[in-house]
Amino acid sequence: MSFEASAVEGAQPGTVFANQRYHLLEPVSDGIFFRSFRGRDTESGRFVLIKTLKPEFAADAAFAARVLSEAQSAATLNHPAISQIYEAWQERGTVVIAAEWVRGISLKERVRRVAPFPVAVAADIAVSIAGAIHYAHESGFCHGALQPENVIITPEGHVKVMDFGIGASLTASSRVQVSALPDMAGYLAPEVAQGRPPDTRSDLYALGCIMFEMLSGVTPYDADTPLAVAVRHLHDPVPSVRAMNPQVQPAVDGVVTRCLQKDPLSRYITAEALLRDLHTVQEGVRRQDPLNWSPMAPLREATPVQSRSTPRVPRRYREPDAVVDGGPSIGWIIALFVLILAVLAGGFAFGVMITRTPNELTVPRELEGMTRSAAETTLERLELKADVVEDYHPKVPAGKVFKTNPRTGSDIKAGKKVVLYVSMGPEPVTIPQVVAKSVEDARKELQALGLSLELAPAEFNAVIPKGQVISQSPPGERKAPKGSTVKVVLSKGPEPDPVPRAVTVEPTPLQDPLLPTAADPGADSNSGASRAQDLPVHEHEVTFPIPAGSSGPQHVKIEVRHEDGTRETVYNENHYVGDQIYQIVSTRGQKGKCRIRVYLNERIIKDESV
Repeated sequence: MSFEASAVEGAQPGTVFANQRYHLLEPVSDGIFFRSFRGRDTESGRFVLIKTLKPEFAADAAFAARVLSEAQSAATLNHPAISQIYEAWQERGTVVIAAEWVRGISLKERVRRVAPFPVAVAADIAVSIAGAIHYAHESGFCHGALQPENVIITPEGHVKVMDFGIGASLTASSRVQVSALPDMAGYLAPEVAQGRPPDTRSDLYALGCIMFEMLSGVTPYDADTPLAVAVRHLHDPVPSVRAMNPQVQPAVDGVVTRCLQKDPLSRYITAEALLRDLHTVQEGVRRQDPLNWSPMAPLREATPVQSRSTPRVPRRYREPDAVVDGGPSIGWIIALFVLILAVLAGGFAFGVMITRTPNELTVPRELEGMTRSAAETTLERLELKADVVEDYHPKVPAGKVFKTNPRTGSDIKAGKKVVLYVSMGPEPVTIPQVVAKSVEDARKELQALGLSLELAPAEFNAVIPKGQVISQSPPGERKAPKGSTVKVVLSKGPEPDPVPRAVTVEPTPLQDPLLPTAADPGADSNSGASRAQDLPVHEHEVTFPIPAGSSGPQHVKIEVRHEDGTRETVYNENHYVGDQIYQIVSTRGQKGKCRIRVYLNERIIKDESV
């Protein structure tokens, strides 16, 4: 939803925050709770997303305090599919969040434009979202308000999940919960609709709703009012996405159905378990397997009996398991009575606890170098709490503790928190694009970033001169740890003719359809610049798989000719067999007067007017 700058209260373009560090440039969205702006960090020079809590919600002290606390905690999350929060603070009577600037459109808008998605595309997006929430759950966070509006798809097809912690903040204010219902009703887990706080299982339910919407174009339940939608989540049978879209295989339908079970115990136990099935679906789609299996068969594996195989639910959001009930019953009366007894017992225990002095302990020196799980177990045995922060380290292997706070050897009281800094390994670098460069230049560029070059057997190539790079693996612009090897294939030049030519024929020039002709208005250099500003912009989806039977890296290039005659390469990457290309391409000009051409290994596979 767009809005006029004059409607912004408390923040508008030109406003500065954090002692002149963040400058607001222009508004970008007006959400349920926040107004968002594109801004610039004057210290780093990078663009950032600045979010300010709306005045009506900032006035609710409990909600604002919870939002600030959750945002500051979520700043520790560091995952490629999670929008990074840089910092959060209070200023000018509101909560301000500085976050990663992500260019793209929301998944909700993408669904509105092109749903239902192909199964392969929906599975890829679902894997990215599930990977993000799995990482967050393992770090002690649930999202709590997962919906397509806070999932961004970048022009490169990458997925970014935003707004971690907002759902947990809603529990601080019943008034705010009512305000959020119209936007969240379509993705509201039954137990949350009954008033329970969101947890990891409600995130899986919301993801099931998102998958249903990607594959069918509609949410699982619809009604005239948000309240009626919430009631349908509670009582209506789980719909089948396969019944709405026959292209959906039984396995995919089963994955969605399991996520949408009313009873949290009947859903996937963890996001990791969901990821396993989604990866199997991905692989099956790539190999064109029938995917006739269903994850609904072993539903009863999710049992309330606690055992050694029961997965760990992050302590921060652990809730007592409950069976969803249709309304008040004798069970609620018993639960209320037990709750009263628990409160009384808790008050007595608290009174006893505050009258005794906690034991003095020492932070174990052996924590440094331990794996994360071993360090957490060690602290738990000492009655100390563990808080994990993951960060890159040039020398300590991934998964090992390299620092603690308080430092090892320090004295600490029982029950206090120890922050474990766990290594993610060396910080990755962006692999440069070395295709069409000489081997000497490629080697120097890679070595400057701590990468090494490995030569693969050279190949003939009619386009790239001898001695220059034809292809590289991994491809350029990908992330890789320092010390990684990039394998390159060099050109041997054009393949010589096996038989000398007897006759030399003078080639006849051919007009390239991607170049302007003399009669093309775009060929007029004097009017081209002014015309380009007035031409409408259209978006087109280019999607196709790398065909089976190919070997080695497959070079994909997408070129566009706009109505004004300008020619542009909008995509230039290497891929491998099984990859699904999915790219949003923009053209400038009237429909039917632009052209998109797709090359695979320099061979045209698609050439059409758009």
